[in-house]
Amino acid sequence: MRDNMQRGLQAYYARAFPDKPGLQVKGLVSIPASWENVMYAFDVEYGPTVDRQREALVLRLYPGGEAHVKAAHEFYSMRRLHTAGYPVPYVHLLERTNSPLGAPFVIMERVAGQTVGPLVLKAHWGRQRELLTHCCALLVQLHRLDWRPFGADMAGAETP
Repeated sequence: MRDNMQRGLQAYYARAFPDKPGLQVKGLVSIPASWENVMYAFDVEYGPTVDRQREALVLRLYPGGEAHVKAAHEFYSMRRLHTAGYPVPYVHLLERTNSPLGAPFVIMERVAGQTVGPLVLKAHWGRQRELLTHCCALLVQLHRLDWRPFGADMAGAETP
């Protein structure tokens, strides 16, 4: 099944980005610990043999009822957050209705690192305080953003 998914993803991604010659999807692996979706990490390689480019990406599949709406909300919210300068992964693609993978999905950049919970629990007290302070600062920054661009058009999530 994973091989079929990887082939379907590769064909889809190659159609979406015809300017990336020789495109290959590699290393598709499941990412555990997702809440409302199924996540996979993968790499895309493209370009001439002597100068291959590589992108680290994440695929988020949205199962269940209204999955196409959930995928669109996440895509457009993250695009707006990125445009506003908030540190979120860049979202590359949204597929709501013609998914070759059997469910709506979003493809975004993959950020190297760890989830904050285990990182904080394993850190010494001073580092825990530093990490929690940083997380709180990010929440403050998020809540200081003008909310109006995020409310516009979200009912249908059709416009970027």
